[in-house]
Amino acid sequence: MKADLVYIIPDTISFGALKRCEVTPTHIYRAQTRAWILQPVTALEQQKPSAPANGMAAFAILLMFFEAHGQYVLGNDIERQSKKCFCTGFKRFAESVVDGSLGAVPDEADLYRWARCGLFHSAKLANELLIDTINCGSGIFTRKETVAATLVNPWRMKKHLESYIEKYCEEIEVKPQSDLAANFGKTFDRLVRKPMEHFCG
Repeated sequence: MKADLVYIIPDTISFGALKRCEVTPTHIYRAQTRAWILQPVTALEQQKPSAPANGMAAFAILLMFFEAHGQYVLGNDIERQSKKCFCTGFKRFAESVVDGSLGAVPDEADLYRWARCGLFHSAKLANELLIDTINCGSGIFTRKETVAATLVNPWRMKKHLESYIEKYCEEIEVKPQSDLAANFGKTFDRLVRKPMEHFCG
């Protein structure tokens, strides 16, 4: 079966496994975010002592999560809603961070403009946002008036994102009839099952 030759996550989960219901959608979502986002950032983190500039690459990878996640939360297509999806995904993550670990978080619309648009479109952050390469901040975000900018620590963000993804999937599994689960299902069908139909024939 050709679907077994095409992997959703390399060497782990094929479209054939999904077709045969050997894996659940939330299992796939966990595995995708781990393989595509968290593991690459962990690899960059392990090189941090000798390559502090890796923080920019790590932050760019982490930013990939929020816009796609907003589609899952909203159940909406990304077309003409890039900012809305990013802001929704980031806001939900930010609201999950407790005990002051988030720090002086910028407004999600500003973060979209400074980080996602600036970094992806122009290969730079806006002047208002800097990477905390030497770990001088106290949270994921730290406002530093001495440089008139907010520092972002991607390593702290990764740690909290790991917990957030697990809690999000658990919420869907525990409440499969909820709006959150229904929206997840809509987006999963569009982004994963539709390609599966192509490869499964």
